[in-house]
Amino acid sequence: MGWKSRFIDMIGERRAEQLSVMWRRAKLTSLINLCTIGSLPFVVFATFAVYSLNNRLDAETIFTAIAVFKIIQRTVDMLPSLVSYSTTFYVSFRRIESYLGQDEVQPLEDRVDANNDTGALGFNNAMFLWNVDSQFRLGNLDVRFPSGKLSLIGGPTGSGKSSLLSALIGNMELIQGKMLVPTHLETDDMLNINNDCAVLSDIAYVSQEPWLRNATIRENILFGEPFEKQRYERVLRMCALGPDLALLSARDLSEIGERGITLSGGQRQRVALARAIYSSRKILLIDDCLSAVDAHTGRHILHKCLLTNNALMSGRTCVLVTHHMALCLPHADYVVTMQNGQIDFQGTPEEALTNPNSQVYGLDCVDSGGIEDLSTADNSGASSSTEEDDDSSDSSDNQASQESSRATTMTTSSTTACGKLVQDEERIVGAIRLDTWKMYFKACGGQWFLITCIVYIVTMQFLAMYKDFYIAKKLDYTHPPCTTARCEIRWLVIYLSFGVLSATVASVGLLITSIGSQRASAVLHERLTNSILSAKLRWLETNPIGRTIARFSSDIQEIDDSIMPGMTSIMRPLMSLMISLVVISSTVPSFIIVGVIVLVVYAHYSWLFMQIQRETKRLDSTAYAPVISLFSEMISGNAPIRAFALESAFMADVKRHFSAYLSAEFSRRSTSRWMRIRIGIVGSLVSFATALFILANVKSINGGIAGFILLQTVGFLQDTIVVVRKYSDLEISLAAVERVHQYLEIEHEAPSHKANDNDLPVGWPNTGNLS
Repeated sequence: MGWKSRFIDMIGERRAEQLSVMWRRAKLTSLINLCTIGSLPFVVFATFAVYSLNNRLDAETIFTAIAVFKIIQRTVDMLPSLVSYSTTFYVSFRRIESYLGQDEVQPLEDRVDANNDTGALGFNNAMFLWNVDSQFRLGNLDVRFPSGKLSLIGGPTGSGKSSLLSALIGNMELIQGKMLVPTHLETDDMLNINNDCAVLSDIAYVSQEPWLRNATIRENILFGEPFEKQRYERVLRMCALGPDLALLSARDLSEIGERGITLSGGQRQRVALARAIYSSRKILLIDDCLSAVDAHTGRHILHKCLLTNNALMSGRTCVLVTHHMALCLPHADYVVTMQNGQIDFQGTPEEALTNPNSQVYGLDCVDSGGIEDLSTADNSGASSSTEEDDDSSDSSDNQASQESSRATTMTTSSTTACGKLVQDEERIVGAIRLDTWKMYFKACGGQWFLITCIVYIVTMQFLAMYKDFYIAKKLDYTHPPCTTARCEIRWLVIYLSFGVLSATVASVGLLITSIGSQRASAVLHERLTNSILSAKLRWLETNPIGRTIARFSSDIQEIDDSIMPGMTSIMRPLMSLMISLVVISSTVPSFIIVGVIVLVVYAHYSWLFMQIQRETKRLDSTAYAPVISLFSEMISGNAPIRAFALESAFMADVKRHFSAYLSAEFSRRSTSRWMRIRIGIVGSLVSFATALFILANVKSINGGIAGFILLQTVGFLQDTIVVVRKYSDLEISLAAVERVHQYLEIEHEAPSHKANDNDLPVGWPNTGNLS
């Protein structure tokens, strides 16, 4: 089990807090719903009660007023949602504003010495901080690293070696002096900024914790550079990557997962080093690349890569942070040692050996013979290595032709090998499966919950419509009516009672559905958490973190907020729509023909609309995960990206992924407008046809029933729009359950213990022998 159960408990506690807030929000929403739905009967009652004091109530007055009040109520019903959306927008906007208002990276122009025309590398009496609250600072930095040479930076752990390189690439804030680095001006076209800004130039950086992209080994090494076969193969040999690539079926075209998860620490370090060596940059800043490899590989990297004089390394300035000073010192041209954030020593290797503090960087064991003896020692030690390297060089040169032929295979025909680690995300097509509906309702509480919801919706809609039908019957003047004000007030009181009862049932039902929704959300979230934490390591390697984050964020949010409200939003107008068609058709039988035609037209347009909406939402969801993955990748790799001055290239990548996401979202919204226009036209024709049929049968239909039918027709258009749009939204929301269900069926590790693990056979122990 390890830490799995502990993390499940921690996540469960946070989730319980979130659900508690959601329950408080549901109760508040229920109260607002009671006020908005219950307000119309009170307004109608008060209006007609006052009107009846001096006027006689008739169908023309009552149903015209009720129709107007219902139109007003739809607007009033939207106000809580409008306030909620506005509040959400405001909170989100303020969070983004707060994030954008944080301290930016100090502009390079404020840190760089403008008179550095020679492209020197170093510091001029500089002092750096990580941030204003940081206790650690770099000071007393006044150094020039020799151009085209190997410089070493040493010192004890925590002395500021890595921070020195971070200062050179602009990750620390300069508070004094200047830094000397080559720069050039660049226009940021991605942000439509016309002013040129300074960016680092000619610098390649290898961090202590190697950063790799979720791509192939070749793409990580090229890092935006054009592919040159001969240069590329030489870099692979220099960084001792050939044997590692030989183990991979697709060699350098093998994907390595997020953060290079399929590679060992040493392999990741060498791929990051190969990226710097392959680049065209003249300055190499390398942070302790020897610590993650064995001694033999370390000597190979030192002698065959960093110290080689071939066309790749000739004239390049190399600044190497290392703890292997005894290995590297004989071959260095300049040495800098750090102590407590300051330069303790700088000079030649010979001067370094005479430094009183030489023990802090591992040279206290060197005798007075000096650097020559050390060099000899290294060479004798390296002789075996160079003999090995020569053998390996001969073997490597002998292998070169074989390696070259292998490399040729690696760089040409390997495209036929399958090195793909991260597979494209599976996108389900077609209608939402019945299993998805069953899984959601089972999580809500099963069939009893479903029956309760149906009963509440039918009861609420019956009461809401019956109050209008009651008034219509009372205004039927085929029988002698009660014309006194007392009778009319009694009608209005009964009308008010039905309205208040309907609003109460709606509010209680809202709480019931919220309970089911939160139960389903909690169950699915818990199952998803257990599934991810029990997944096999291979699955974790082949699935980008962005996909998992998308399930836990946008998909769970859909389950929290959209599915159950969507179901109730469909059932209420659907019930109203069905009753309206039945009432209109029973009163005006000839309307049945129109009703059948309308249903066929609606079914046709609805089918087309939902097909498009469903697929565009799935496209939207699958396009969202790469955006999250890219952002997480950029956050962890901001130092190498800045050092290589590839901000614009990564911004272009962000734009490409985000444009794909927005394209799917735009298509989804466009289809909504397309559907709304067609439903509006058909709904208007239904209202027109109903009015014509009533006029044709004006002698057989009394004013009250005619008013009731027209009142239902007025809401017909709005109800049909709501039903089609909400059902489409519901399918879109259920796609979130579908996506969560995908991650519940992944491959899992075997359970830590089973139910019958503690069951012992009858009669145990049978013997006293050990087996």
